Amino acid sequence: MGGNNPVGSLSGDDARMFNQLRIIDNLSGEYEILKDLKFRTSWAIDLIDVQEFFYRNPRYGDGRNVGGYATETNIGEDNWIGTQTLNYTKSLNNTHNFTVLAGYEAQKNKRKGLELSGEGYPNPTLRTLANAATPTQASSDIAEYSFESIFGRVDYNYNLKYYLSGTIRRDGSSRFGINNRYGTFWSIGASWRLDQEAFIDNLSFVDALKLRASYGTNGNAGIGNYQHIPLFGFGQDYDGTPGGAPSNIGNIDLTWESTSSFNVGLDFELMRFLNGTIEYFDRESSNLLLNRPISRTTGFSSLTQNFGAMRNNGIEITLNADVLRKNDLTISLGANITFLKNRITKLDEDIVDDTKLRKEGYDFQTFYLYEWAGVNSADGTPQWYVDSTKTEITGDINAAERFTSGRSATPDFFGGLNADISWKGLFMNAQFSYSWGNYLYDTEARFFTG
Repeated sequence: MGGNNPVGSLSGDDARMFNQLRIIDNLSGEYEILKDLKFRTSWAIDLIDVQEFFYRNPRYGDGRNVGGYATETNIGEDNWIGTQTLNYTKSLNNTHNFTVLAGYEAQKNKRKGLELSGEGYPNPTLRTLANAATPTQASSDIAEYSFESIFGRVDYNYNLKYYLSGTIRRDGSSRFGINNRYGTFWSIGASWRLDQEAFIDNLSFVDALKLRASYGTNGNAGIGNYQHIPLFGFGQDYDGTPGGAPSNIGNIDLTWESTSSFNVGLDFELMRFLNGTIEYFDRESSNLLLNRPISRTTGFSSLTQNFGAMRNNGIEITLNADVLRKNDLTISLGANITFLKNRITKLDEDIVDDTKLRKEGYDFQTFYLYEWAGVNSADGTPQWYVDSTKTEITGDINAAERFTSGRSATPDFFGGLNADISWKGLFMNAQFSYSWGNYLYDTEARFFTG
């Protein structure tokens, strides 16, 4: 018989090996073409190779019933980003200061995975897969994606007091359909250094004070690599004959999710020990990338599409303070809090996504569950409310309906606390995070409590 053998697992009869090699590097160079005009090239690479080997011996434990087994896995991932820019700077009378930047950026990611396994080992010391009598699995996969962008930015400031900036970029992604692979995004911003004004300069407790505001758009491509392509998947073998079947319905019109953002904030530093930010934000996302339910007669249950809109707005406050600076000892404390309101502003039809309901006017993380009504006092069996009226109880969950009850996974507010202590070259850091007003769904607990 098989089974775990804690003592035997320490003997060396079983084996587990994990090796990881990672290379991260950044290279850059700069050349001054003309006075005030510079060309800069920068490259970032991230290469990772992971090898894992897992072996269970044939004499006892989990491998006994199959004569020992082993699995070998290899994952390699290559990622690089190249950025080329032209940067022009000009100052007129040290009062009017300009910076103009234009650039091109490309990114490529490739991931390859390989997994092999076998069972039936003639000798516990012969552990390579070539010695397994029966191969049980051989699989491999390759996934790739790429991005490219052209962009420009103009910055201007007057006497280091009033600032204006504007950006525009054109982004393309291999994750989207050929009809809508590129998106154009832009932003404008302004800031005012109030601490440079005479009416603030006279306030000795104000070290820095800046008012800023911005509005712009940006894109989101956070989906799988091949959602836009109609695909066939193979490995659907029948009686030893290779076979395939459609594995993805595809959507050649899939495109960027776009977010319009407005921010206004105040940055400050007071009394040479307290600094922070108070900021209001309002973000409207459109063309949401969602899995839309479709008829199962198509052979699929959902299709990734652009539809719907969602809004997030709130206030974020950050404070940092150097509470003690004495000789070799420094103690700094920090805190931040974000008050957030979320709601779906446009959705053509309701979407049930596992335990959540996506519905216009609702929070995006609204729970959609069977409502627990306790246990039957007579026999101890579980009970649920039949519907949202909560006027009737049933012991048969199939007779109950799922409904919303105002619970959401989105917190009313969340944030963090941090502390930094340094003393004579020794450093200690502690970080804490919190959230309030949100509900959590415990998947495992439902099997124990109903």
